[in-house]
Amino acid sequence: MNNLKNLQPKQFLKDEIIKKIQEKTEGIILHFESKQAWQLLNLIDKKLSQISDLEIEFSDIFKIYEKIIAKLKFIAFFYLSTSQIKDLFRWHIDIGLKIDIDLIDILKSKIIVFPITEADKLKQDISLILENSNILITRNRIKIENMENILPSVKNWLKDRRMYLGNKVDDTLAKSQYFINSQNIKNLSYKEKEILKKLFDFYDFINTSGVFPEGYPGDILIKWPDKEMQILDEGQLIDLEVPTISSNKAKKHNLNVQKSKQPKDNPYLKNLKNLIQKYPKASLERKALEEEMKKYN
Repeated sequence: MNNLKNLQPKQFLKDEIIKKIQEKTEGIILHFESKQAWQLLNLIDKKLSQISDLEIEFSDIFKIYEKIIAKLKFIAFFYLSTSQIKDLFRWHIDIGLKIDIDLIDILKSKIIVFPITEADKLKQDISLILENSNILITRNRIKIENMENILPSVKNWLKDRRMYLGNKVDDTLAKSQYFINSQNIKNLSYKEKEILKKLFDFYDFINTSGVFPEGYPGDILIKWPDKEMQILDEGQLIDLEVPTISSNKAKKHNLNVQKSKQPKDNPYLKNLKNLIQKYPKASLERKALEEEMKKYN
């Protein structure tokens, strides 16, 4: 990063520098380095802003950097403002669908600190953006009802699915049948099917209010009377076997020492480890779970 900082703005137009930035961006995506993504996209923006008429005189290079910055923004999602988030989905949803990230998880990492009404408002705004998006996400044109030769845009794919589901928008079986039986989907490549699945899953999440478990951005820890603890994860209850230390041992030994002796195959720790993997490195959920893990290491 320091080497890039020392470069003059016009050096960012050189092929070898562009290639270096592309490679660095792919590494950031691979390891989901949120902070590094934020730093790099701000550096690129600062340098390019000093080049006059970049979009006109160097249009091809501008388009390359536009794609790089969009990728970095999806990784640095936690640092974006709500207006930046909406613009990202408005202009670059195709990039978010193609790179290896979980759109639901990165949105959860942002809105978990929001009041439910504010989180729902952002989700509704993104939903409206997608429902009006003309960005193409698959190759071949599709057919909707009796209309043929329809552009395979985000808007039209959502419309095709909505027309198939009718009043069964919350029916999981109907959604699966659409994905299996739709002639439009049968004509797609495996990669295109994965893009559509990602779109539909994300669309379903942003259209579920945070007042329902499936739409809540975080896991809910529940301690039942006279029962083990459980986590409510997207509407599913997961048992947690919390390790305990007898009162006699606690009196005789330091509590932290006892915790460090918990067996490595403890089911509670296994559950924590599995949950940690679900969240991006910069997410508040992951940090909280990692803090819990430290108590037993």
